[in-house]
Order: sequence, then C-alpha cells, then structure tokens
Amino acid sequence: MVTAGSDGLVDIHVPLTINVPDWFDADMDIHIQLTITGADGHVFVAAPVVDPQVNFSLLSNLLSFGCTDAIGAGMTKMAYAFLERTVDDELRPAVQQKIVDLVNSFLGTLQNNDPQKRTFFMSTLFFSAARGLNITGCPQ
Repeated sequence: MVTAGSDGLVDIHVPLTINVPDWFDADMDIHIQLTITGADGHVFVAAPVVDPQVNFSLLSNLLSFGCTDAIGAGMTKMAYAFLERTVDDELRPAVQQKIVDLVNSFLGTLQNNDPQKRTFFMSTLFFSAARGLNITGCPQ
C-alpha cells in the first residue's frame, strides 16, 4: 500500500508471507518512506526509512523453544541489507527520474505558453497529500 503522508512524504507498506518448508510461515512487513523535495532546479528523493520486520507466530516460537525469534531477527537483518541497497540503487533513482521528467514537461509547457518563449527553471518543488506535486517555475 502506498500513501502520501505529511508534506513531502510517501509511505510504502508491503505485507508478505514467507513460505518456510516444513515449518510455520513467517510474516514480513516492509515499510519504506520516501521524501520528495526540490529547489533551485534540483529534485531530491531520499529514503530515510527502510524497515523490514520478519516475525513468526507465537505457536511457532513456542514449538521451537524461542528459536524462531532469533531466526526472524536474522532474516530481518538480511532483508534490511538487501532492501536498503535495492531502494538506494533502484527505487529512489526511478522515482527521482520520473519527477524530473514531470518537472521538465511542466517547464516546457511554461516556455511554450510564454509569449517571449523564455526558458524557465524550477525554483521550488513541494509534494503533499493535499496538493500533490506543486512546482514553481521562474524565467531564467
């Protein structure tokens, strides 16, 4: 589930079930937060939160004499390393590029609609749940 949080935030929550052969399945909850801002012609997308959590059921933990808690903690650490790299190398740059494309399209529209055909640059970019993507373009 992807939701727009407070100003500049996008919350991504992904619930998963991990199939563990010959044992109880584990639940994995992934939480990623992206912040979206921009100023002086630059778009910034950061990922301040990358948080996977792996949990087994209480019955699984009881039957394993507490071992599944340790296994879940280990799986969480492995998932964190994988997700952090994936978010930094794949997700964040892809979102940033899409927003840059939107900004460039917006600035091109401003230039095309300007009687003097001046070029424009993005002075600010704000993202919020209430207003969506708000770009301010000024002539250069």
